[in-house]
Amino acid sequence: MSTPMWIGSVAITVGIAAASFILSFIALRDLSIQAGQPREIAFLFPVIIDGTILQATMGVVTRRHDRQARRFFWKILIGAAAVSIAGNAIHAVLTHASGFNVVLAAVIAALPPISLLASTHALTKLGRHATLGTETKEETAKESKSAADNLTPPPSSAPHPITEPGTRAIAHQLEVPLAHLAATPGATASDPTAMPNFGSHEERREWALARRKAGVDVPVIAQEVDRSIATVYRWFSEAPEVEHTAA
Repeated sequence: MSTPMWIGSVAITVGIAAASFILSFIALRDLSIQAGQPREIAFLFPVIIDGTILQATMGVVTRRHDRQARRFFWKILIGAAAVSIAGNAIHAVLTHASGFNVVLAAVIAALPPISLLASTHALTKLGRHATLGTETKEETAKESKSAADNLTPPPSSAPHPITEPGTRAIAHQLEVPLAHLAATPGATASDPTAMPNFGSHEERREWALARRKAGVDVPVIAQEVDRSIATVYRWFSEAPEVEHTAA
């Protein structure tokens, strides 16, 4: 997504979220006053309910790799959303104009908290997209540097060499089809350090996952794909079946 389009999407989402919050806030505040709360502090009721929706939604998105935390935030999110929707609907039933259908009034009143929930989730997704875009740029810069380094022959004392020659032998060793990874130009069967040319970030990730399935240590994999150990571990966390297979 281009930067102007991303900025426009964020602006529209923020506007929808703000409008939804204001409508829900007014309804819940008025309901709190009708329930006997002092007018001066009645605003705290919608702040607690709709604020919990915002906090739980961000927790669900940001803790996507922590199943226990996600279950906790989902429970909070569902509970807060149910209270907010019910509160807006009850307020509409109590205050709807004479002659207007009460069910329709309740449905209309329930739309702002639902929209608030959806727009908050969309906003956190857009923020995550911006973070991933920054990571991709950094990894692309590393790949460009790695491509330049590949132009120079590797030293004979390079640590952890690949002992089987050629991509075909390596793919056979891993028992994983890697036909799309072309061998380094000029590599021969007598060259024990022949490695595939990585044309993209996804090819590096696929290679790392395959090597992990074969039982190779993470530091060795990180060196082979020219990425940090933290990045390699992040790839494995996004593909939990690899960790399970290696275990």
